[in-house]
Amino acid sequence: MTNRLMYFRKAVLRASASAIVVSTGLVPMTAHAQDAAASEPQAEEQHTGGLGEIIVTARKRSENLQETPVAITAMNAEMLEAREVNNVAQVAKFAPNVNMSPVANISGSSATITAFIRGVGQTDFNITVDTGVGIYVDGVYVARSVGALLDMTDIADVQILRGPQGTLFGKNTIGGAIVVNSVQPQHEFDLKLEAATGRFNRADFKGMINVPLSDNLAMRAVASYETRDGYQKRCSTAAAKATRTASADALRSSGSRPIS
Repeated sequence: MTNRLMYFRKAVLRASASAIVVSTGLVPMTAHAQDAAASEPQAEEQHTGGLGEIIVTARKRSENLQETPVAITAMNAEMLEAREVNNVAQVAKFAPNVNMSPVANISGSSATITAFIRGVGQTDFNITVDTGVGIYVDGVYVARSVGALLDMTDIADVQILRGPQGTLFGKNTIGGAIVVNSVQPQHEFDLKLEAATGRFNRADFKGMINVPLSDNLAMRAVASYETRDGYQKRCSTAAAKATRTASADALRSSGSRPIS
């Protein structure tokens, strides 16, 4: 009987010790949960503050991209520079359901573009044919595909609006609209020069200057020059005639008659 009581007391002591250990272990966990709950608003504030705000003009007024109820792909100047976008056709690489490509081999102009959004566009480059996707530069409509391959020099943002967009942008936007906005003049002096070279006698020069003229007036001028030789060489008329003459003389000396 005495042995059973001693065993019972030991069991009670062990149970009490276990309860103490468990309760002791719960104290840091509760404190940790409170610290985590207290740090959640701070983490949320940091996460919200890290989101960059992109202002678009898809509805003819400046508003946040996330609050605009339009299917739109927008890229600001930093995004264009990071992706090395040189002309408006290269924006299509980063926009879904958009296809834009130069058609210099068809139209004969290196500044011609064909644009399709969701399969709607226009391939004809004739001056009498309207495009299916409207292109706007600082609010000015580019009516033809010839000359629509715009350079991305000193561009503030590019917005691709999936169509139809006829309510706000008028006709010829059944496929959508491409809105290009240049950087506005600033009231601080700024100067920027760029130069690049490469194969086939490539030479690219770009420059920008911003000059404040008064408290309410500023001027911003941008210039761009790009040139590059072709991949093939065309013989001149004199060289081609000399080549034909040499070939005819070689045939005559061999006793053959050249075909005229």
